[in-house]
Amino acid sequence: MEFLIALVSRWADWLTGGVLIALVWVYEKFLAKTPRIPQKKFAAVILSACFVGANFSVWKDQRDAKIEFQHRLAETKGSEPLYIEVPAGIINGINPTFMLSKTPADPSRVRVYEDRMRQMPGTDYKIEGRTITFLPDAIPPPGAVLLVEY
Repeated sequence: MEFLIALVSRWADWLTGGVLIALVWVYEKFLAKTPRIPQKKFAAVILSACFVGANFSVWKDQRDAKIEFQHRLAETKGSEPLYIEVPAGIINGINPTFMLSKTPADPSRVRVYEDRMRQMPGTDYKIEGRTITFLPDAIPPPGAVLLVEY
């Protein structure tokens, strides 16, 4: 669906095809002294070329965006894959300790979110190995949703 929307939004490619058809029509109508090109065939060829051009440009843009995303992801994650998980532990407003399934290679790259709000390391929590310990003023209340990226 996204591809079709992008294809239709390539109005410049379609406009170019329309302008080319109009220019050839004006040339044949007023300037040409040789036999005319069948208009339906010519219009079909021009519109097909514009369709192919629009398809190619949409494909190229989407491919470039995917490559750029992969490069940005590679830059941010270093050599370790990016993990996103809900840490194990009871969220009851009393429990300050939660466990990750893996030990982060670089604890400084760990990001903890409580109800989509990023928590600050040292201020809200500390991490040692696989264990995240929330400080007393930042213990997640009952019903909170925790998410950890590393």
